[in-house]
Amino acid sequence: MPRVKSGVQSRKRRKRVIKDAKGYFGAKHKLYKTAQEQIFGSLSYAYRDRKAKKRAHIEVGEETLMRFFAVVEDIAMLEKKPYSNGRFFDMIIAPQKPGKKAKPQKEKIKIEATLKVKEEVDTEKKGE
Repeated sequence: MPRVKSGVQSRKRRKRVIKDAKGYFGAKHKLYKTAQEQIFGSLSYAYRDRKAKKRAHIEVGEETLMRFFAVVEDIAMLEKKPYSNGRFFDMIIAPQKPGKKAKPQKEKIKIEATLKVKEEVDTEKKGE
């Protein structure tokens, strides 16, 4: 059996790293080792900042859960409003008992009002 060399795979890996480092300053886009270090750092910063963005904009999570509840409100009732649990959002819903009608939710009215306001603001921004 012939000897297997790894030159092709190594070259492919190095080319991919240099390609990903396009646009970096100085040696960081030319030399493999510095480009690889920069890419690892950049990916870790991107991961960290995506998590920070989710923590900074908690209203988006609340809004998403309330939209979900609006879909299932004929078969479920809201036991606990959406709340932040670390980097996750929790909301407790339970199935409705047979024969019981859902009580109108005060929260739903507030959420609908905020959604309408946000839609109006978005349309104003698009018009500018």
